Amino acid sequence: MNPVEHYILALDEPYQSISFYLRGLIKKTLPEAEEKFKWNCPFYDFNGKYMCYINFRKDRKLVDLAFVQGVHLTKHPELLIDGENRKQIRSVRIKTLEEVPETKIQELLIEASLLQ
Repeated sequence: MNPVEHYILALDEPYQSISFYLRGLIKKTLPEAEEKFKWNCPFYDFNGKYMCYINFRKDRKLVDLAFVQGVHLTKHPELLIDGENRKQIRSVRIKTLEEVPETKIQELLIEASLLQ
């Protein structure tokens, strides 16, 4: 089992299902994205640069799909959270599997890949 799978399997539900779903969505949308495990999170690189990561936020009871260059994303600003004094990163915060906006996340992933 690789470190990403180990990380996700250690999560409680519904965060485990949300994280596996996001992982699959990233792989489906950008099959050439490289999955890595850095800073205790699943990271996804595109063209050799950090693009996004999945992070379970225990303190907030949600999963963060964070875009490293999120400040430059223009699609779906209503989904992108700017918080915690992060200069570049913007994230989509998900509490339940039912609220995953699949199509919008795919559009954000494609836009983020074009920034790389």
